[in-house]
Amino acid sequence: MGRMASELDLAWLDPSLRGLTRRDASGLGSGLCRAIAERIGVDPVLVRVALIVLILSGGLGIGLYAWGTILTRGPSGTRPIDSVLPTFTTWSSLAQKAVVAATIVLVMATIGQVMPLPWAAGVLGLVVWAWLRRRNPGALPQAEDVVDDAEDDELLIGRWRTRMASAARSAAEPAQPLPTVDLYSAPAPVAGPRPRPAWLAGLLILAAMGAVGAVSSFALGVTPMVSLAAVTIVGGALVVGYALLARQRRLPRLILAAVAVPLAMSGWLATQAAGPLLPSPDAATFSVIASDKTIDLTGIDTSKVDAVEIKAVASNVEVLLPGPVEDLRTTSRLSDVTVDAWPDDAKPFDVTLIVDATASDVRLVVRQP
Repeated sequence: MGRMASELDLAWLDPSLRGLTRRDASGLGSGLCRAIAERIGVDPVLVRVALIVLILSGGLGIGLYAWGTILTRGPSGTRPIDSVLPTFTTWSSLAQKAVVAATIVLVMATIGQVMPLPWAAGVLGLVVWAWLRRRNPGALPQAEDVVDDAEDDELLIGRWRTRMASAARSAAEPAQPLPTVDLYSAPAPVAGPRPRPAWLAGLLILAAMGAVGAVSSFALGVTPMVSLAAVTIVGGALVVGYALLARQRRLPRLILAAVAVPLAMSGWLATQAAGPLLPSPDAATFSVIASDKTIDLTGIDTSKVDAVEIKAVASNVEVLLPGPVEDLRTTSRLSDVTVDAWPDDAKPFDVTLIVDATASDVRLVVRQP
């Protein structure tokens, strides 16, 4: 038997959009927004507004709209992807989804290089939407139950011809060898019922992590790095403990992703703090990590030091300078580097000042000795 064709469509994100068909577009678009609105029963304007929001989310909407158009059938009953890449349906479902996801990420990365836009809110909203639409799949229309009243005979004939051509391509492929059956081996174990998600336990774990962060930051007054480490340790311990004690329930993936956020932030800040600092042998360096600090450079001997580098990670830093800096180099990631107005009569500070800030607030102030 030949390998069966697998058609990827928008049901990947929303099961109610299975078998979606676009009508003739009346404007500049492909008619995808109107088709989605009619299927889910909302005003097309709402779908277009949601698309604009996703476009402003790092260009996410551009990739989604492009793939949504080429993966849905048009008025003729054919999909653009079948004309451009006829073998696409012969790929595995995982391969098709991987190509879609990779190209969308590539589009977002390209747009981010030209016009940096926030994307986290759009991605989170899309994930939440897909999760909510899959919560009760029985209440959603199935592919066989969805009938478009506007479909005419030519549309149905075109769709039938496309399916027959896809079946013919599958039948033309070489037959797969039959599997070998071992009658003497022990039968494969039957998987038991899948554990139910424990949303209440997951929310309690997140609440405990938030409480630890609040107590450590505001009540105990520890540094942000220590507070983040405490939150990470508590969250990891609670997740592992729950997994060992409650074997019949499982924590939802969304909860596990939220628990992993502090761990990812800790690792990222650690890599930022561990980078090389000295640009030359005659350079002085100051590293500030997760603290508030004032660095006084008014008494530095410029005859022995030709460069000063200040690296701040998750900190508030005030730098006191003896005079204006003529060679200032700054690198900021999620940070603000501000320079107070230089006094007109101040003597220049003849060194190269390098400021590397990550998630920090750095202020440069001239304080004449």
